[in-house]
Amino acid sequence: MNLFFYYLPLLCSVGIFLISSCDKADTEVPTIEWLSPANNSTYTTNEPLQLQLAITDDHQLFSYTLHIFSTDSTLQNAWDTTFQRGIVGQETNIDLQLQPPTAVPNGQYQIETFAIDRLDRSSDTVRINLQLRNHTDTLPPTLNISSPSTSGTVTVFSGGTLLLIGTANDNAALQDMKLYMQPTALAFNYPNHTPISYYSFSGQTTSDLVHVIAIPQQEGYYSLRIVLRDIYNNTTAKTVLLKVL
Repeated sequence: MNLFFYYLPLLCSVGIFLISSCDKADTEVPTIEWLSPANNSTYTTNEPLQLQLAITDDHQLFSYTLHIFSTDSTLQNAWDTTFQRGIVGQETNIDLQLQPPTAVPNGQYQIETFAIDRLDRSSDTVRINLQLRNHTDTLPPTLNISSPSTSGTVTVFSGGTLLLIGTANDNAALQDMKLYMQPTALAFNYPNHTPISYYSFSGQTTSDLVHVIAIPQQEGYYSLRIVLRDIYNNTTAKTVLLKVL
């Protein structure tokens, strides 16, 4: 008997198996559906942060990675956590409860996550923004400006200087103070403007303020804004209106 015809059934079986295996090839990346919390929602730290998401893959899941961090690079002791967990199957629902650090500062945070399958194919990275409020301290710092006056308009001369005198206090600890100078007609959106001066505190609760401020060269009306912040990202602001001659 011709050996070809003898092995023909076996060759057909192998061919069918290979075709079937190709049909089941992993051609899709994992997908993530973010369920909770909602994007741009506010979270208060009096209870754990609950995260819910659904992950699926056409073949076999392997793991997911999640990162929580602050989008404000000036925050000290901000919540910054990354962890990875293994997962199995073609779909899974993730339900996490995360306890933030005790002294985590208020502010804008971002949560990002991605998943990979058994063939190391990665999903798109899913991101949401979260406004965090630490319930242990919601009191803003106290800012007292004795000079110049914060009521009425202060007349100054172009190219000169202005002496800022005052005190800063906070029930927990002071973080920093930023000074902003811009024409009064322009809208101000903290913290998206560049300060003309930045002062950092060393964790004290009280500080005397004595700073020399440069006056713009161009004449006109200006707003000098002083923004004081504590370690929990609570802020207090005062404005001095300037008439530059």
